[in-house]
Amino acid sequence: MTFAEQWQQYRRLRATVLVLAIGLLPWSFAMGLVAARLRPPMQSAVILVGVGGWLVAVWFTGMRLSFWRCPRCGKPFGRRPFGGTKSNKFLRECVHCGLPKYAERG
Repeated sequence: MTFAEQWQQYRRLRATVLVLAIGLLPWSFAMGLVAARLRPPMQSAVILVGVGGWLVAVWFTGMRLSFWRCPRCGKPFGRRPFGGTKSNKFLRECVHCGLPKYAERG
């Protein structure tokens, strides 16, 4: 897979995380509207499954983004083991090899 393809994968994953995070509030509101039409025992189940499932999706996708591998060195791009001093998802370069974000070649 080329660097350009890997960076495109990173952009898609980042966009997915953003959409899921922003969509949490409207989704929660929609689950509340659905639950309001049900009997009390089912209300909490609908909210728990609906909102809980969405939160799991946000967490899982966020973790995939957090551990996304650098195209050059293959280590997590913005994360060092156990946090380290430079762990940051918003860095402009790999914390391991220094590859600039969105570089076409290594």
